[in-house]
Amino acid sequence: MEQLTAEQQGDVSKMSTERLRKKLGEAGYDKEELESFDRADLLNLFADYLLKHPPPPRAEGGAVGGMSEEEIALRREELKLKKLAEERKKLAEERAAEELEARQQEIELKKLAEERATKELEARQKELEMTEETRQKELKLAEERAAKELEARQQEIELKKLAEERKKLAEERKGCQRDGVKEN
Repeated sequence: MEQLTAEQQGDVSKMSTERLRKKLGEAGYDKEELESFDRADLLNLFADYLLKHPPPPRAEGGAVGGMSEEEIALRREELKLKKLAEERKKLAEERAAEELEARQQEIELKKLAEERATKELEARQKELEMTEETRQKELKLAEERAAKELEARQQEIELKKLAEERKKLAEERKGCQRDGVKEN
């Protein structure tokens, strides 16, 4: 690490451990083996790699890594487009999640409406059953009342018949007594 330039040492030490593993993996080192190394080992290994394979010198005129201004502008545009695509994807996912939530709420509302309708139907059915039960009781009472009235009328007719028979018998007795008095 000490054999690198101050600028290189600063750049390497600023890299995260994961970035070091990634760069070394891209350079051909075994990724599984890199997982077992700690940060200090990774820094030394990357420093050795840079010494053996120095990066291309920076180009004149502000170009970085041998890329021209046009290439840098093109890369920036590509990054903007990628970022826009990611934002659109995120918005589409959010919209889909909102639609799903709205559908779930709609289903829940329908379910509640069905439950309410079922309860109302059950209540109406109980009311009809009670009405029918009350009507049956009223019919039974009316039949019993009619039967008692019929029985009372029949008894009244029987009493009238008995009264008429008594009256006849009484008249016959009177007639017999008059006839018996006349005979004597």
